[in-house]
Amino acid sequence: MLVMDNLNNIIATNIAFFRKKSELTQSELASMLNYSDKAVSKWERGESVPDIYVLKQIADIFNITVDTLITPKNLKRVQVSKHISLSKAIIILLSGLLVWLIATITFVVLSYTHVDMAWFSFIVAVPVSLLVVLILTSIWGKKWVFFMLLSLFLWSVFVAIYVGIIKLDLWLIFIIGIPLQIGIILWYILSKHKEKVRKYGK
Repeated sequence: MLVMDNLNNIIATNIAFFRKKSELTQSELASMLNYSDKAVSKWERGESVPDIYVLKQIADIFNITVDTLITPKNLKRVQVSKHISLSKAIIILLSGLLVWLIATITFVVLSYTHVDMAWFSFIVAVPVSLLVVLILTSIWGKKWVFFMLLSLFLWSVFVAIYVGIIKLDLWLIFIIGIPLQIGIILWYILSKHKEKVRKYGK
C-alpha cells in the first residue's frame, strides 16, 4: 500500500510539473483528454491515478514517455534549473538597473550645467530600460512576459515623446498606440496558437 501511495505521489508530481512546463491549465489538459478538470486536479493531488491508456495520452501530449511519468524526477536537476532561472532574473534586473544608473549620472551632470530639462533623462530611462529587459526576456523569459513588456515599452515611448515635446500638444500620438497594442495582442494569440499546433497537432 505504501508503494502504491508513493507511485501516486510520483505520478501526481510529474503530471503537475510537465503540465506547468507546457504552460497548460488543468482545464486545457482535461479538454485534450476528454476528462473534467476535477479529474486532473485529483491526479495532481495523488488522490487517484489515470489508467495506462490515459497515461500514454498524457505522455504524448508532453512529448515524453510513460516511464518518465512514473519515475521520480531528478531533484538535483530541478534545483539547478531553479538556480539558473534565478541567475538570469538577476542579470535582467541588473541590466535594467544599469540604465537607471546612467540616467541618474546624466541627471546630476546636466543639473550642474544648469540644463532645464535634466529631469528628462529619467523619462528616457523608462523605455530604454524596458527595451534592455525586453531583449533579454525574449531570449530567456516566458512568452507572456515578453509581450507584456513589449506593451509597456510601446506606451512608455509615446509618453516620453509626449513629455519631451509637450509644447506641441501631441496627445493624439497616443491614438497611434491603439492599433499597435491590438497588433501585439493578436501577435501573442497567434504565437500561442502556433505553439500548441506544433506541440499537439491540434
